[in-house]
Amino acid sequence: MARPRKHDGVVYKRGGTSVLWMSYLDRAGKRIRESTQDWQEANKKLRERLHARDNRVLEIVRKGEHMGFEEWVDFFLENYSKPPLRAAKTHNANMRASKHLKAAFQGYKLADLTADGIELYLRRRLRDGVRVKTTAGFIEHGELKPATVHQELRVLRRMLNVAVREKLLPSNPCAGVEFPVAVKGLFRPHYLTWSEQRKLEIHAPEYLRNIVRIITETGLRVYKELMPMKTEIWISQTRWFGFPIPRHRTE
Repeated sequence: MARPRKHDGVVYKRGGTSVLWMSYLDRAGKRIRESTQDWQEANKKLRERLHARDNRVLEIVRKGEHMGFEEWVDFFLENYSKPPLRAAKTHNANMRASKHLKAAFQGYKLADLTADGIELYLRRRLRDGVRVKTTAGFIEHGELKPATVHQELRVLRRMLNVAVREKLLPSNPCAGVEFPVAVKGLFRPHYLTWSEQRKLEIHAPEYLRNIVRIITETGLRVYKELMPMKTEIWISQTRWFGFPIPRHRTE
């Protein structure tokens, strides 16, 4: 009879060296060892590895961490963008967008891309000016149009969707990206009253009533914070908000 394991994973240091190692088992029971430098970072990475193992995406995470973003862009352009798979105009648009994407995320690993990092890139691009190369040098021609920046986001989303399909990423970080939109005039938020919330719950389908209540009570944004919620958190929130909640607001 096999001896029961005391720990799922451990972080240790080999004698005579300053290198830290973390050791854990995959779902098949095979022991995996990885080196790291910082003690806190090693424990954080070990927790991420065990979480990925339990969610059956460990191999995807490890494979994506070793591929650079620029390497994946070149691979995508060569194998998923050229004619006859895509039209020549589509390939040219992908080439133009990839120049800016590679410059912005130079040195990044594919797994390092986050929704916040992509949003910062979009905001920075919206502030950039149009540069036209002439014999006398580059000439500025005003700010970029939002449509141009949005096309770059679409190209990046397509690249990362293919990476998810090829099992290099567990999910596409573009799913949590909100395209920056300039608000014309003074933005005045509307605070939902109890009667308005009640009307929404009455007219909404049954499967959306708890969602309406969670959004109005917590202020979560739909695609940014509500959709990425884990299943167990979603169930607990739904059960909690399913009960009558004492209200002290006045209309």
